Amino acid sequence: MRRIVLVVFVSLFGFVGTGNAQKYTEESLRMILDSLSKTQKGLNNDLQLNVSSLQLAELVNSIALESNLNVSVDPSLQQLISYNFFDAQIKDVFVFLYLNFEIEYDFIGSIISMRKREKKEVVVEQPKSQKIDVEYNKANDFLSMNLRNDTLWRVTEELTRISGKNFVVDPAIRNQVVNAYLLNRPFDQVVDMFVKSNSLYLEQVDDYYKLSKGAPEETDKAQIGKNGKPNYTSKNKTGDFILTKNDVGTIDVFARDVELSDLVRAAADETGVHYVVYSAL
Repeated sequence: MRRIVLVVFVSLFGFVGTGNAQKYTEESLRMILDSLSKTQKGLNNDLQLNVSSLQLAELVNSIALESNLNVSVDPSLQQLISYNFFDAQIKDVFVFLYLNFEIEYDFIGSIISMRKREKKEVVVEQPKSQKIDVEYNKANDFLSMNLRNDTLWRVTEELTRISGKNFVVDPAIRNQVVNAYLLNRPFDQVVDMFVKSNSLYLEQVDDYYKLSKGAPEETDKAQIGKNGKPNYTSKNKTGDFILTKNDVGTIDVFARDVELSDLVRAAADETGVHYVVYSAL
């Protein structure tokens, strides 16, 4: 077995780069080189190598020339390397270079072709915007909302698109996260319940709606809604709710962290229905 001694000294310092998208695994590359070494005996030669800041293409060409190997090297492989190898087989050095530098091998008969590894461009998919789940019926001016952690400006944008009714949002609350689950009620009533449940303030100015940060709610106060009917609102230690008797005689309720007994009392007050509680609700 032939021993190659290659000593190159350069006064500069080098660096090592790491590659990606490798064509071979370490095991599969070793198998190919082991098989090729049966005819290309130079791959089995031991190498004593001491280099500092030598271009990769130059190093490989020198090794191939000294070992009578058929190697084609891409001239663009100009990475500077600095290594010491003692009694390392050339085929092991080739595996080492493959694993530590941006190079790729192609094998054509007895020829080893070494080229710069092509970097695969990673396409980062942009997260898809969550669909704003609101539905509007122009025939009866009814609106439904199913919102979960949606952004206020996107909600008002969608409301304007489907209803043709414009909204002006205070920039200070434009990115506020809102939630609501309101089904098939008059547009103004749903919007009113939506803004109250999200601590907003709604003002209708001429032909548009103006949204701003809501003021603190008053406790246990009956208010008159736009339809002239009373709206029962409450805020207590456990939460808050809005209770409204609608045009068809049923009750619309939005509640968040509220005692059930408070809702029953408010519903009874609103409808004038008498009730008896036999146990704690």
